[in-house]
Amino acid sequence: MADGGYSRAVSSRALVHGRRFLKHAWWVAVSVGGLLVFRSVVPPESLRGASDVSGNFLQTFGSIYGVIVAFVIYVVWQQHNETQIAVEKEAVALAEVYTTIGWLTAWPQRDEVRARLRRYAKVVPALNGARPEKVEEDDKRLLDASFRDFMNHAPSAAEERVFEPALELFHELNEAREHRLTVSRLRLPEALRWFVFLGGAISVGAVWLLWVESLAVQATLTAGMTWVIVAATSLILDLDDPYGGDFVVNWARFNEAGERMDAHVCPELVRRSA
Repeated sequence: MADGGYSRAVSSRALVHGRRFLKHAWWVAVSVGGLLVFRSVVPPESLRGASDVSGNFLQTFGSIYGVIVAFVIYVVWQQHNETQIAVEKEAVALAEVYTTIGWLTAWPQRDEVRARLRRYAKVVPALNGARPEKVEEDDKRLLDASFRDFMNHAPSAAEERVFEPALELFHELNEAREHRLTVSRLRLPEALRWFVFLGGAISVGAVWLLWVESLAVQATLTAGMTWVIVAATSLILDLDDPYGGDFVVNWARFNEAGERMDAHVCPELVRRSA
């Protein structure tokens, strides 16, 4: 089973890298092809006359564009990491709630609520994974129903020491879930997104306007500039959506929580005579 999981992970990474390579190669080919057409249409004398101006513009605009793109990558990377941290906290809190309420031995709905929490551990990754699945249950309803039943339970004197920590864990679970939802839904402003797109196109266009005697050298410069811009743009778009693209949050903690919940055995119901 471990070897099979490792093989699937390696195959998935290879597929991601292959898809990314093809995407980058496509844009590089389009950019170099555009350069060839541009050089065949525009007279060389015009390019020679504008080469110094184009070089100065590329240096100035490229510096500004690079700084802004680096800032954008930093922001979306922070948001992506924050989403991952929220996923980790939510999974840990879920497993702790499940384990703790198992000690409420006099609670008639204990097993029903624990079953809901086990389904919750499977529903959340299924709904938000890289390939979302259609599930009949809603994660919020599962959590709300579990908390409602928990609050309707009147703990016995022996259960008081367990009830309060369980209540705190329910609050931690709900806060982690809300934090995950909030951070994962943050998106770049459309104006900033379009600046990244148009700024990249302008930078490549400025390389076209440079006069380089050797077409092969200019094509190499164009290919390099295009690859950097496409790679940075792809990175920004992928990190901006933590549930889609090539860079997605890891749901391994939820799987671990599910395994921990399946392995936990509840204490037997303690019956006390009056």
